[in-house]
Amino acid sequence: TNQGGGLPIRAYCKALIDAHQVAENAARPWENDQLITMASSRGLSPKYLLRLRDAFGTQNPSPFFRHLQPLFMDALEDEKLLDTLITEIMRWQRALWTFQPVGHIGKLNGPQAWMEPRSNLQSKQSFEVAVSLDPEGRPLPLHLSAQSITGDSQAPILWSHIEVKIDDERTLPLASLNQIVRAHDAVLAGILPHTEKILHAIAARMSSNTSLDIASLASDLGVERSWIEAWLDVLGYGASSVGSQTLFIQTMQEGAGYDFIRGWGSPQTPSIVSNHSDQQVRIPGKMRSQGVAVHPSPTEKVVIRWQSPFLGELNWKAQIQDAHPECGNGVEWSLKWQRGSLARTLSSGRTHGDQVSASQSSQALPVQPGDVVSLEILPRDGNHACDLTDVRWELIDPQHPENRWDLSEDVASSLLDGNPHADSQGNPAVWSFHHETIKKSKDREPIPHDSLLAQWMESQDLEERHSLARLLQQTLMEESAPKEPGNASLRQWLTGFNSPLAARDLPASFPLSQESEPGQAVGWSLQHAQEVPSSHSPELRHSSDHASHFILPAGATLRLEIKDKRLSQAQWRLKGQLASEASSACVQLHARTLLKDEATPPSVSSLKADAPLIAHNGSPGHASIETHLKAFRELFPAALCYHKIVPVDEVVTLKLFYREDHHLKRLMLTSAEADRLDRLWHELHFISQDALTQVDAYEQLWQYATQDADPSVFEPLRQPILDQARRFKEEWVASQPMHVSALIEFAPKVYRRALSTSEIQSLKDLYASLRKQALSHEEAFGLMLARLWVSPAFLFRMENPPPGAQPGSLSDRELASRLSYFLWSSTPDTTLLTLAEQGTLSMETTLRQQVERMLLSPKVRRLANEFATAWLQVYDLDLSDEKDTRRYPEFESMKAFMKEEVVRFFTDLFQNDRKVRNIWDDDRSFLNQELAAHYGMPFPENEGWMPVNGMRAHGRGGILGFAATLARHSGASRTSPILRGHWISETLLGETLPPPPADVPELPENEDTASMSIRALTQAHSKDPRCAGCHQRIDPFGMALEGFDTLGRQRQFDQAGRPIEEDATLTDGHSFTGLNGLKAYLLEERRDDLNRQLARKLLGYALGRSIALSDKPWIDQRVEDMKNPDYPMAQLVEAIVLSPPFRSIRGRDQTQAVSMQSTQSLTQ
Repeated sequence: TNQGGGLPIRAYCKALIDAHQVAENAARPWENDQLITMASSRGLSPKYLLRLRDAFGTQNPSPFFRHLQPLFMDALEDEKLLDTLITEIMRWQRALWTFQPVGHIGKLNGPQAWMEPRSNLQSKQSFEVAVSLDPEGRPLPLHLSAQSITGDSQAPILWSHIEVKIDDERTLPLASLNQIVRAHDAVLAGILPHTEKILHAIAARMSSNTSLDIASLASDLGVERSWIEAWLDVLGYGASSVGSQTLFIQTMQEGAGYDFIRGWGSPQTPSIVSNHSDQQVRIPGKMRSQGVAVHPSPTEKVVIRWQSPFLGELNWKAQIQDAHPECGNGVEWSLKWQRGSLARTLSSGRTHGDQVSASQSSQALPVQPGDVVSLEILPRDGNHACDLTDVRWELIDPQHPENRWDLSEDVASSLLDGNPHADSQGNPAVWSFHHETIKKSKDREPIPHDSLLAQWMESQDLEERHSLARLLQQTLMEESAPKEPGNASLRQWLTGFNSPLAARDLPASFPLSQESEPGQAVGWSLQHAQEVPSSHSPELRHSSDHASHFILPAGATLRLEIKDKRLSQAQWRLKGQLASEASSACVQLHARTLLKDEATPPSVSSLKADAPLIAHNGSPGHASIETHLKAFRELFPAALCYHKIVPVDEVVTLKLFYREDHHLKRLMLTSAEADRLDRLWHELHFISQDALTQVDAYEQLWQYATQDADPSVFEPLRQPILDQARRFKEEWVASQPMHVSALIEFAPKVYRRALSTSEIQSLKDLYASLRKQALSHEEAFGLMLARLWVSPAFLFRMENPPPGAQPGSLSDRELASRLSYFLWSSTPDTTLLTLAEQGTLSMETTLRQQVERMLLSPKVRRLANEFATAWLQVYDLDLSDEKDTRRYPEFESMKAFMKEEVVRFFTDLFQNDRKVRNIWDDDRSFLNQELAAHYGMPFPENEGWMPVNGMRAHGRGGILGFAATLARHSGASRTSPILRGHWISETLLGETLPPPPADVPELPENEDTASMSIRALTQAHSKDPRCAGCHQRIDPFGMALEGFDTLGRQRQFDQAGRPIEEDATLTDGHSFTGLNGLKAYLLEERRDDLNRQLARKLLGYALGRSIALSDKPWIDQRVEDMKNPDYPMAQLVEAIVLSPPFRSIRGRDQTQAVSMQSTQSLTQ
């Protein structure tokens, strides 16, 4: 799979393309063997690759593969088009599959699997298409078309219920649209010319505080009564500004068993509650003392309204907080001000967890009696679980601070006194509590605050209002739209088809008409129908079953056009289906607004994954397409397996581990691979004992669900979970004797030898004794295992010396252990133990074979890590903090890479028959991008560690040029010729140097602030007679490496800008310059010393002891052998394994004598 458990379809399609090119170049057809080989070489499944090849090559494809085949053929010709094919396959995967949360799989009416098939096959399709505009601002035509999936291009299509949706409240049937437009325009033509005098009369009545007699006023003005009522609706004076139909009326006398928790609503939701006690309680959310909280429902919000009892200004602040933060996703809230239909949102926010969502006014809000400020609480994303919400809300008159309204103080102790509720100052009906449908359409459109009508409503001057009314009438009656945004929005509302000005005088219904010719139409017109004979031109019909509808063939395109620009913000609404229930066709329907040049009928190649497939349920076409969809899903599952294993998609989960991989097994795996996967899953369930843990998880989930949900949905899971736990317990008890047997079978690997009968019985007796002491099986087994780990046979490599002083041969078992720890730093594997038990390991031919086998194993990396890095003194470089991070911050990120180069270099040296001389001078090393950049060497992009040649050309090659060795043998902030020279002398050449005198002064740590170069300081330092002898031997080696800085990077100048000098002269007169000169001197003049030290170190490592005088003849012979410049490293390893020191052990008397000498030396 890919990284997310998905189907790596790109890799398989790329393999098919490559295989096709190979076959085409060889002028032969694809062969199964060729595909199997290619799949295996790329880590792909041959089984699936063959199946995919057959699907793309079928001669009678389903409609869906007929859609993909041209894309695949294009990709064969041009690989750049592969992305198009992959994108289309992925679109269909998303369309035909859906993913579900797995934590509660199996609950009542819940998901039954993580990945479930989804069918886009349905009998009819609904469309909502926004009216779009062309570049000149005219509504674009709506094109209705259908493409046949089954090839029946004459199948009749019923386009029904064709409507134009104005807003959430008004939808106009197409058959009545022209009549509605004419009627609407007639009403506006009557009312708009009287705007000025109607508004002036209303303003005059309001300013004089006289009652408004609408009938009398209409008679005085010579206008229709309905026109005045319409303007009162617009202004918000036609009804109370705060509706009473949404007030809470049902009371709650207690909550969660507490009689001091009371509220409005129901025990379910929505509701508002208060706590009039001095203690905080959980109901189950936290209910603070003397506090108020609300809880919305999925479909209804809770609204707290404050209605102003005074004229003045107002400041406010609000704090909204989840009262049940342990679960749920919080709420949304908004604070709104309203005066009539003039409204504005003051603030809004969301809650999350236990964080407070707070807001307060930045400037005072002018209010007058009757103004309303509302606080609305809604569930986020429709999820109301755990949405109990604590509300703190305060409003203050800044000019008179004694005028203060605090929600908690005003109503917490008296919430049920009434709804509406008085404030604490005695003003009636200040507070009110409502529940309102979240998607409820607006009673009135908010008047734009920067419009002429908003200015008219806010003005208190009668003459100014008269002037504003005159300007408003002109604005509404002008042909062109005003430039001001507020006035443009106001005009669009008041002259549009949802205008309250026309609503009262429009008839309740309109006659149905088929007029659609452009000359007749004022609302819409039928432009043309492509691919339809003129004798069968479609006609708009209307019926009770299908409302406004057309019928036309699947291959035809119908074009409908909106004529009235006021409908530019509207939506087309319609449905499409096959006209005959007996039809066996399957089609895809398209309703879209297109420019004229785009109006082309779709073809089968434009099959859309995200569009429904339309066929009558139960028809042959429906069954056929369902079969084709199933075949497509089976070949292209959206995922092969649930890769997370541990689900985390529910707060409380029932699935501790989740397995869903049948597609992986079916499409990809062989029988053997599937069996192994089953076994691994069984082991996971067995070891984790999740069947038992799931019982506890179920009980927790049940209790959790009782707090704020319906726990009965989990009832179907109870018995299966209990049955699974019972079966596991039975299996667990039955397997316990097998666990003990398996541990006894494992013990020889721990002891690195076979156990005696008494040792086996001792382990069995230990287990039996522990169980008798009432320990569980797990505890007894654990103590048995601990017995093995603390056994001397495991902690020590036990070798039995022969009596006397003479050495004796190792037993085959001891030899297996010594060999395995030498090359692999671990216990012998099965092969070594088997040969040891057979007594053939000590044979020379067998040893040679095993050395060759073991050096080729990846485990030999341990020899490189344990021996080579310790020998070169860089074993813990990756853990080092020895550098000055202010000067060399990059050391922290580079030190692990430096050590890794050493490990990979020596692994290659041991494994690939490389020469011993390569240790000192090699043109090859192993780098990654970071280390190559550190060395200033080119490196391929997006590549990891890899062998790199050309090290000599870049001034390196061999261990002397490693950043690891150069950095380790430097100071914290500068280079050190002394440290580097001492390392070469003692570690590489095997020379013994006395320790320095205790009172020798140290050199300056910072090179850039020193008065002289490090070279000059070192030379001056070395003039001390007590030090000169040693420094004359070691300093020249370090001077030759001054061309590398503290981190092993090449340099030409030191930190103070002084030129670097790399020349050096030894006391014997030999001179050399730089790394290359030093390497040449060592390989020409001191090669035997280098090789002797290498042989000594590697032999000592293999034996696990210091080199003895008796080892000298063997070492001398190896030095002689290594005079051959082509002497391989693997041969040195083999020589050690075959040597008498490696294959023998000292006699008991000699061993005891060495031990006593070591003890005495330690105590002296």
